[in-house]
Amino acid sequence: MNIKDYYSRMTRLYMNQTVLFSLVFITIILPSIKQVDFLHVNLAGIVVSLCLFNFFLKYVYFSGKNREVSTLISSKDFTMSKAQSYILLRSPSSFSYFDIYSADGICRFSISMVKGKEKRSRNKLSETTKAKLMFRLEQQGSANISYIHVNSNDAVIFIQDNKIPLIITQINSREKEILIGSKTYHLKRQYADYILSTDEKVLMRIKKGFMPIKMQALFQPNTPVLSFESRLTEDQKYLCLCLLVYL
Repeated sequence: MNIKDYYSRMTRLYMNQTVLFSLVFITIILPSIKQVDFLHVNLAGIVVSLCLFNFFLKYVYFSGKNREVSTLISSKDFTMSKAQSYILLRSPSSFSYFDIYSADGICRFSISMVKGKEKRSRNKLSETTKAKLMFRLEQQGSANISYIHVNSNDAVIFIQDNKIPLIITQINSREKEILIGSKTYHLKRQYADYILSTDEKVLMRIKKGFMPIKMQALFQPNTPVLSFESRLTEDQKYLCLCLLVYL
């Protein structure tokens, strides 16, 4: 999957919402003008009109972006060790949580919610308490799949053959403390940014409003940029990505 697929999905989403609100306006608001209280109809009409206008503008934006990026996508070979910065996008899918793109517009990782049969199956196999929430981290085009079993104050991360239990403490509204073995991690929110650190060393940073120029042709300017500390191993990066479910 690449960023063009994302823009295609967003285009369809906002097209459907535009059509839906157009139908609401035509079939409900307009016929009601002469039949019910004028003030209430006016208020409802204003709300529907604003939503319709907003969805239409987003449809126009994403359809234009979809056409624009078609010629810019590359499909170069990718290794996680070479890339230090990624783009973090909330997925429009009801099952997905985040899609994570490299600078060339290719989706490299996705975090999705595990539900239904797969969730029940993993809970049966797990030796720990049944997870209330379950997420899956996948590297696109690879067999590498990690699972995050989440409960109220604890969780278990399965990265390949490694089982990593952790304890989460909410320090305040902007900070969580995550205990993994003998190490303590801090996930802090600073304005619109997030920082994951341990021993006062930043491991991962998510920053809005500052995007490298080469990324701006493919992505919206205010999209969060995820960056890793340069000396992290692949396993450490996987662990950081798994902790994104706590944003």
